[in-house]
Amino acid sequence: MTVVNWERESGDRVEEFAAALILLDNPQGNRITPSRGDGGIDLQVQSNGRWDIYQVKKFAHTLTGSHKNQIKESWERFVAETLPLKNVRSWTLVMPWDPTREQMGWLEELTSGYTFEVRWWGRAHLDGLAAGRPAVVDYFFGDGGRRITALMEQMLALGGGIPDGRRAGGLLERIVERQQQIVQALSHVDPFYKYVVEIRAGNVNDVRESQMQADARGASLVQYVQINEEQYAGIRVLPLSAESSWLRPIGGTFVFTPPPGSDQAAALADFLAYGTGFTAMPGELTDVKGPPGLIEPGGGLFSVIPVFDESSVPPLELQVSAPGEGVILRLPLTNVKAMGAPRGDGFSLTAEDVSGTLSFGFKGRTHEGTGQETFNFRAHSSVGKYPHDVLPAITFLAQMDGKNEVSLAVRGGRPLLKPLVGKNDSRNRALAFVSFLEDLILIQQHTHDALKIPDLEACSQKERDLIGATAKMLRGEKVEGRWNTFTTDGIDVNHPMFSNGEPITIVTQEPMSLTLEGVRTELDAWMRVCSSGLPESRSLDAGGLLTVSVADGKLTSEMIEPPIDTLD
Repeated sequence: MTVVNWERESGDRVEEFAAALILLDNPQGNRITPSRGDGGIDLQVQSNGRWDIYQVKKFAHTLTGSHKNQIKESWERFVAETLPLKNVRSWTLVMPWDPTREQMGWLEELTSGYTFEVRWWGRAHLDGLAAGRPAVVDYFFGDGGRRITALMEQMLALGGGIPDGRRAGGLLERIVERQQQIVQALSHVDPFYKYVVEIRAGNVNDVRESQMQADARGASLVQYVQINEEQYAGIRVLPLSAESSWLRPIGGTFVFTPPPGSDQAAALADFLAYGTGFTAMPGELTDVKGPPGLIEPGGGLFSVIPVFDESSVPPLELQVSAPGEGVILRLPLTNVKAMGAPRGDGFSLTAEDVSGTLSFGFKGRTHEGTGQETFNFRAHSSVGKYPHDVLPAITFLAQMDGKNEVSLAVRGGRPLLKPLVGKNDSRNRALAFVSFLEDLILIQQHTHDALKIPDLEACSQKERDLIGATAKMLRGEKVEGRWNTFTTDGIDVNHPMFSNGEPITIVTQEPMSLTLEGVRTELDAWMRVCSSGLPESRSLDAGGLLTVSVADGKLTSEMIEPPIDTLD
């Protein structure tokens, strides 16, 4: 085991190492960036609403007057700036020097008068922490970095030969065993990250964005390596501490070279201004920092896919407000992703309604003292979705009349951003679709069969008209139309009513039904159909079916109570 020679190491290295030991024991703890506004805190750990505060010093020798002044200054800032704001459980001075009785008395006098615990973790305590984490010691002061490199090379050669040894297990079992051994060794050697490797079928170039999003959740680095023509490895590097990225950063310098004036150049400009992603951007990676053997410098095509944890923001909605009326519509949002610009104060947000019918995008930034904000909306196909789910999104589009305002707000709360006037060039089409959806929703209330939105372009005009007529009758209104023939097998071809030159009226009662995309749906309602007109000609086919042509034919349909004999 590598031994820590506290006196010979640089002060900055000692402070960083001591912080690593504490933070790895407390994964949720975090470091406060040194500044005049740090509140006298180097590290803080929250547990059950209470805080443990750590002040880390590099002093490896007995305290001098200057050292004491630095500690005193940190303590006084902590008392003045932090103590009034936090429920403190303990305050700990951390430094690789065990205090004498006199120095401990000085600290007790300095910190007297407070009820929380005050501690001095000296060299003996830090040596104890180091003994429990030899990988951390080896990484900071030994050859841990070189061993990680060697293991990385083995891991990236997963497609090579099969390990020797016992032959009892099958081929797949031995491949998995080898992969797990390397991953366990990596996680043992690297004190800051855990490695997860999955062997998957397919090609790296076919990995979908949704898979990348899932892999990236909670990870500091994700890499895909093609093993052979049929398999690739997905490698996820997971931080063991909230401050792993500070203790051992992962990153590099990217130089992007899109063609001037191209869509890629515009996408890069949006990324820099708003944090939006891009794909297949030509460029080069240099100055690599990260797990040895994983990230290699070089040129290629790069994609940036923003990853965002929706649970970190409150539930959001879009609000539509009409002049003089206030909020007239609230549209809940899901799949929210918010991104900040890598430089400047711009940011972007994307989301969609719960049905996935409407995508929403927002960009905002402050440029030369002036705020710039834009909304954009994109409608997606609603074919095959349930009308009730889609109606709110289409109603939202129908409300974009150039007068109403759109706001992004906490769900049920006040707007988060300045409202913008919304305008939708296809508003009339949205209004017509709202009426269609309302008709389907009404019809759905009269059947147990689930109705879905049809492909209107594939529906005949007769089918579309039938939906409107059926809904109209269900609302208690009459539907009027025209007819020119009727067919029956219950009337004699020589019946006098066909020859007396007088108009005829035929009344029928029948269950209501709806045929949509070739599927017939029975409804729990009846209708009466009154057909009238002047008979002109008639014919009888071989099967005895009579067809009568009429002039000036009129048809009236309405919903009625079911006949008595149809009731249970």
